[in-house]
Amino acid sequence: MNNHLTRISLVLPCFNAEKYICDCLDSIRSQNYENLQLIVVDGSSDDSTLKQIDKYSDIVDLLISEPDEGQSDAILKGFKQVDGEIWGWINADDQFRSEALNTAADYWVQSNKPGFIYGIANKIDENGITIKEGKYHPFSKKRLKDIFFMTQPACFFNTEITRKLGGPHKNLDYAMDWEFVLRLSRDSETVSIPKILADLRIHNNTKTSLGGYKRSLEIAQIGRQYGGIFNKNYVSFKVLEFFYSLEKKSSFNVYRKLRRFSSRVFDQMWGHTNYMIHDHTFS
Repeated sequence: MNNHLTRISLVLPCFNAEKYICDCLDSIRSQNYENLQLIVVDGSSDDSTLKQIDKYSDIVDLLISEPDEGQSDAILKGFKQVDGEIWGWINADDQFRSEALNTAADYWVQSNKPGFIYGIANKIDENGITIKEGKYHPFSKKRLKDIFFMTQPACFFNTEITRKLGGPHKNLDYAMDWEFVLRLSRDSETVSIPKILADLRIHNNTKTSLGGYKRSLEIAQIGRQYGGIFNKNYVSFKVLEFFYSLEKKSSFNVYRKLRRFSSRVFDQMWGHTNYMIHDHTFS
């Protein structure tokens, strides 16, 4: 089925992304999706990012280059310009798989235009080599409260419903995608796609890798908001935070050992892949 009549809008937020942005833009160009709107929102890069983007004037419909307040702010700036029926954002270090946009449009139309659709994404390294194959996860509202089991570049959203909700929250830095999907899926249909749509790049400079305590705190707050005080992420965070605070005040290593032990207990209770705040990502 050819869904070139389905208008898709993509927002590409970037800042000093010269190392990977060509891979990302090449993956968009190779989609050969005729009814595509591509909005690039650059946070005033001071490397060669803008020069690289110039090479893709045939697919970039709008380039915004100005200081912003972070990724969420850049995404929202781009979303204000969106005119597609469905939209998504892709970070400059990630990339689409072949036929990803056609596949997304097919499923969206065939599923009666739901609020949210998502596919599978593999994890790749700095050189674009697959380091972990993605798995298909059927949608579960209950499980979503504990873990963001989909992968952001393989997600597409109903534009009309997004406008009603206001899009991702500007004040979130690390888990804006998870919170947005939690909000979106409460009152609208979600459809999962059992196909690989994208690659998520893992490297040392990603926000996930560098987030530490701030990222864990944000996840814990969202977990409590949508899952209550017994949410797995909130419980894990409060326990780890307690031992971490004692650890900083003491020269004894016992509190660090207790923090690690408690994280292992949570893994045994819940399963390591069923929640997001672990000792190794906490600090």
